[in-house]
Amino acid sequence: MGAIGDVSLFDSEVFGGSGGSVFDTVGSPGGSAGPGMQLNGGYVFASGCLFSGSNGGFGDGLQIFGECSNGGNGSSAVLMPANSGGSFLHQDCTFNAGFAGGSSPSCYSGSNGQQLEVLSGLVVALPGSARRLDVPGFVRSGQAFLLQTLGEPGDLVLLGRSDSQGHLPLEDFSGNLVLGAPLLGLTVLGTVPASGTLGVLVDVPALVDPLAFANVTLQTLSIDTLGQAWLGHAEQLALLDETP
Repeated sequence: MGAIGDVSLFDSEVFGGSGGSVFDTVGSPGGSAGPGMQLNGGYVFASGCLFSGSNGGFGDGLQIFGECSNGGNGSSAVLMPANSGGSFLHQDCTFNAGFAGGSSPSCYSGSNGQQLEVLSGLVVALPGSARRLDVPGFVRSGQAFLLQTLGEPGDLVLLGRSDSQGHLPLEDFSGNLVLGAPLLGLTVLGTVPASGTLGVLVDVPALVDPLAFANVTLQTLSIDTLGQAWLGHAEQLALLDETP
C-alpha cells in the first residue's frame, strides 16, 4: 500500500508484495520485497490494524543455474522514506517485518526488514485499545440491524452519524474524527459489559424517497470508567430502499 494524502485505517490488514526468486527469472538474484505500507507524505491514522512486510526472493546459493546469485531483502511493515515528511499515528496495531531471502550455502542472503523503518517524518504511538465497530454493509429502509461495538468493560458508548466524511486528528481522544459536518445525531448506545462486546438493535427510519439510496458514516465515542474519552472505529453503512 502506498499513501500520499490523508488516510484513516480501521481494523484493516495491509501486506507487502514478496520478492521474486531465482526460479522466476533464471539466473537473477532474489528480488527485494515491497513494504506493507510506504508513506510518501501526508497523514495516516491506523487503529487495530495489521501491517506486514514480505519476504525477499531466494537466490541461487546452490548454483543450480550456473552462477551464484544473492537473496533479496525482506521488506518493512511500514516504510517512511527519506525526505517524505509524512505523519503516521497508530493505536493498538501489529507490525510484522519481512525476512531476508536465503541463498546458502555459497552466496549471500538479503537483509531482514524492520517493523517501522522511519527515515523521515513523524511517528506517534497513541495509547489505549482499539474500540471496534461492526455493522452490516447495507440495510433496507424501515428495517433493523445489529450493531456491535468491542471495547473495554464499563465503557459508555455513543454513536455519531453523518452523511459526509471528514478528517480531523484528535490526539487527546486517541483517534481520528471521520464524521463530516453536519453531524446528524449522537446516540447513547449503552455500557460495554464484562464480555467486552456491546450489541444493540438499531431501527432504520424509512427513506423519504422510497426508491432512494443513502450512505451514512458511523463512528463511536467511548467514555471509560475514569472519564477519558476515546474515539472509536468508523464504518460506512448503505441504506437501500424497502424493495428487495
